[in-house]
Amino acid sequence: MTDTTHPLDLDHLADLRLRLRHTGEPDPDLGCAIVALLLPNTIAAASAAAWLARPEGARRGISAGHDITGSVEDALRFLGQLGFGPGWAIIYGDLSDEPRRADGARHAVWLRHRFFDCSGRGQTLATALVDVAIHATALGATGYEEEDLPLLTPEDGSERCDHEVPSKQLVLDTPDTVREFTLSDDSVERTRQVLGQRWPDLRMIGDSRITAGIEGTGRLYLKNRDGRFGAMDTYELDAGILRVVDRDAPVSTRFESFEDLLAAGWVVI
Repeated sequence: MTDTTHPLDLDHLADLRLRLRHTGEPDPDLGCAIVALLLPNTIAAASAAAWLARPEGARRGISAGHDITGSVEDALRFLGQLGFGPGWAIIYGDLSDEPRRADGARHAVWLRHRFFDCSGRGQTLATALVDVAIHATALGATGYEEEDLPLLTPEDGSERCDHEVPSKQLVLDTPDTVREFTLSDDSVERTRQVLGQRWPDLRMIGDSRITAGIEGTGRLYLKNRDGRFGAMDTYELDAGILRVVDRDAPVSTRFESFEDLLAAGWVVI
């Protein structure tokens, strides 16, 4: 399970997650770097570090259990190592009918346990599973105490099963479908109020459109004056980091202040 005594290097994590979202092929180096970062002080991390330290040009098969970007089985095992076992539901989504984006995501995965819900995306199912594992870990999912809360059930009252096919009601990570949007002075002032007055306690935000995205995906969605969409992960906001990940390009930008964010044209949707 993740060692919570060592804070995550969020800059490194952002780089790894950006690479993960844009890889369509198994990448043992990337997988081992993720294992080493999220499972510190474990045998798995030591083995992953040894793989990364192999001599340049050395030909050696990836160790069993470390091909997390190329094997669904190893990706699921990685989720278990992080602490997501019985009681957590994994829900798969097929994005093949959506317009293709720069990251080429063809798969979506939701990880749920009672009221906790987060999502991941990837060009393959394995990378989508690793993405949701990273997201949930960074949000501190395994630290939630929910024993006294009822299980989430579908509207028909039946129990939700692991690996269930998602229903049509699930909202995908597509911020441009949230609502019509126009960049204006009101949008800028609203963003300044939302981030300047409510951050880092995002639970105090009173706008249901914003909180729906935060609670459903763990992300705060933004739009730029040039028409681009982006998102900020709430685990980074909680850590005092203002980093926007572009939805349609393999880039992320970290800002030093809210005013820098606004000057670059980003506002909250």
